[in-house]
Amino acid sequence: MKVIFLDIDGVLNSEAYFIARGKNFSLLPKFSYDLDPIAVERLNKIMDSTNAEIVLSSTWRLSPLQQVVDALKYKGFKHDIKFTTTRQHMDRGLQILKFVEENDLQQYVVIDDDSYDIEVYIDKDKFVHTRWKTGLLDSHVDYIIEYFKEK
Repeated sequence: MKVIFLDIDGVLNSEAYFIARGKNFSLLPKFSYDLDPIAVERLNKIMDSTNAEIVLSSTWRLSPLQQVVDALKYKGFKHDIKFTTTRQHMDRGLQILKFVEENDLQQYVVIDDDSYDIEVYIDKDKFVHTRWKTGLLDSHVDYIIEYFKEK
């Protein structure tokens, strides 16, 4: 099974998106106003090309999962999310590593804008480090698609 551990803030939104969006969002469904439709489309491209499963590793996992999925779909996401990492308080990288070990995963990547609690636990080639300023970029998409092709 191919798995993408997905953060949301700094991946599916960014400083650039919030500046461009402005404050015109009050009538949108909960959470959807925080999602950049361009980044969501990039995630769709990854999913379409890899047939991977998403495990939500973002702090958004603490919200009802269906609410997060509905917000993503409102912004154009064409897939589903069935899994989250643990709700236990521990470093994100350790949460991911625990999920990997419990499910005997070999093919996975982590997409996140924070590295301080991930790089200690996750191999560098499996970690796609986005930036808060820009979020998920085409170069990240290309890397992930190629990564899964090679495995």
